[in-house]
Amino acid sequence: MFRVLASIQIVGEDAVKTKFFDNPAYVGDPMNIVRILNAKGAQEILIVDIGSTKSNQINLDLINDISEESTVPFTYSGGINNVHQVLNLMAAGVERIGINSLFYENPQKVKEISEIIGSSSIAFSLDVECDDKFNWFPLVRGGTKRVDSGINQIIDDAISLKIGEIHIKVKNIDGNDGKNTIGLLDSFFNSFDFIDAKKEMQILISSGVRTESIIRECQDSFEVDGVILGSQICFTNDDSLGILIRYPEKFRIGS
Repeated sequence: MFRVLASIQIVGEDAVKTKFFDNPAYVGDPMNIVRILNAKGAQEILIVDIGSTKSNQINLDLINDISEESTVPFTYSGGINNVHQVLNLMAAGVERIGINSLFYENPQKVKEISEIIGSSSIAFSLDVECDDKFNWFPLVRGGTKRVDSGINQIIDDAISLKIGEIHIKVKNIDGNDGKNTIGLLDSFFNSFDFIDAKKEMQILISSGVRTESIIRECQDSFEVDGVILGSQICFTNDDSLGILIRYPEKFRIGS
């Protein structure tokens, strides 16, 4: 089944949405958003604690509350740097954990985590940006720092570390209206080799997926396993409507 995840970014006790990996705008209470997404038949939920990414402190109480409220599987990402944290998150009901900085800063620890919880329970956020000449650069630490490694090498490393899933996040189109999404993704997938990765892991697109037509394009043209929705679940194209939590009807559980 083609996967459509709903992403909730959090800072402290608040749900937010960034634009270009910056300027988080308040969008509501995370617990309320989880309730609405469950009611709307969301397939999966991704919790990204961008506050924990900077502090390396995980709000386990909030994760426990979300686990008790959610009736669908959810992934947690943010501030993970050791096995103890991972085991606590899994005990709290998290199905899959997401990493970014740890992948670059301590790959041996990533391998250890993968061996303990299994490759299907670990996801890697491949954060990238491109310049005006379509040169691509991997990013770390919430998109604030470029990485020296080439993207093809990073993909190979993810396979060797037995990571079960990659989330491709493009800074240039994070939180945008979707107009540049297909062009940038076309450049990205034509620039790098995902043939072996697609055999070994799930590939999901996690930026700029603002409309159902873009979801279909990701599925048909880029042949990925799923998408992760951010702005689409909380913003409409009509500013007068403000925040409106939603999930595309065609991809709801049971549809």
